Amino acid sequence: MAPVETTPTGDGDGGVAESQEGVLLYYKYTDVTSLAGGREGLRIWYEMSCLELGLVGRVRVAKDGVNATLGGSLQSLRRHCDQMEAKGFEGIDFKLDRSHGALNERTRDESGFDRLRVQETDEVVSLGPRAAGILAKEGAPHLSPEDFHRELSDAKESEVVLVDVRNVYESRIGKFQCEGVKTLVPETRTFAQFPRWADTRERELRGKRIMMYCTGGVRCEKASAFIKAMGDGFENVVQLKGGIQRYLESFPEGGHYKGKNFVFDSRSSVSPRLVRPEDCTVGRCAGCGVPYDSYGLRARCGRCRLLLLLCESRETRLWIRGPCARLAVLRRG
Repeated sequence: MAPVETTPTGDGDGGVAESQEGVLLYYKYTDVTSLAGGREGLRIWYEMSCLELGLVGRVRVAKDGVNATLGGSLQSLRRHCDQMEAKGFEGIDFKLDRSHGALNERTRDESGFDRLRVQETDEVVSLGPRAAGILAKEGAPHLSPEDFHRELSDAKESEVVLVDVRNVYESRIGKFQCEGVKTLVPETRTFAQFPRWADTRERELRGKRIMMYCTGGVRCEKASAFIKAMGDGFENVVQLKGGIQRYLESFPEGGHYKGKNFVFDSRSSVSPRLVRPEDCTVGRCAGCGVPYDSYGLRARCGRCRLLLLLCESRETRLWIRGPCARLAVLRRG
């Protein structure tokens, strides 16, 4: 599938736009071990082709597929998409977005957008040992952003529950909120903690229409498969196709999504295109409680290392009660 851009590139003739910086997000679940050269061969190909194109970012080459977040010129990112399809990776939803650059040097360095890193892993994303044997191909049916929105608009709380598959630091700056529908937001630090959370919410989930979402879709593939595997009463599950990113393309005013979308690149977060960033702040400073949603300081809990919202007036040595249920010093990441 050809890459679809989230925002217009502007100049009409492809000149300036092609040299402009962009961010590319995609994943593909497939048996990489069956490819010629296996994981190692694919890793080497990624390193050579991405470096030749001047791309930076992170790529996971796993036994069960690939997951990439890359940065570079729009022209180079499009060429990379073409190369992937020529290599036989068909049917990928390439999410290409124009970038105005890193939020700051800290976000660029911590997100890995100061270099290229291609890593061999066992799984595209891991749900941990509790979900051993869960396969993405067993995941729930996909709903287009339009159908997802329509169903939420018509939903009743007694019948539908929304499940945010992301980590707590992501949902703190934005999530789906629809009147009359409960949104369950796991207080998880990592994706591997999701199965344990789901076990504790069995009563709230059983027998409901479970609508799941994440940033771009890769985590929902596995998480929805896990929910379905919980047994009787967990069959009615769907996932948002293309995740929040594709939803905000279809509903640039935000729709039922309130706040910003946390992203794992140097931008840190993205606002709905037709909403000013200052008008969609839903997060709050962990120290003083004022409305605040920038992770630019990269402050973390001194004990559990969770990324925290911290405004500049409370940047260093602030004591709070963190998600690890212990008092912790905040330090820069």
